[in-house]
Amino acid sequence: MLEYNHKIKTMEMQTLIFRIPEEMNKELEKVAQKEDRAKAYIIRKAIGKFLHGVENAAKLKKCIGRRF
Repeated sequence: MLEYNHKIKTMEMQTLIFRIPEEMNKELEKVAQKEDRAKAYIIRKAIGKFLHGVENAAKLKKCIGRRF
């Protein structure tokens, strides 16, 4: 699993293009401004947390499955 914290700065970046609803973009802009970060940074962190959660859920499911 990739670490989605400070090490992200050393990773080679890829470009993704996607669409989001206008309201979601407005909220993203508010968060980015409040945190004094780029929207891309906020999106990377959110995706990283999501992927980490998915991986942890899969590990937990595998672990629980072995016990029962």
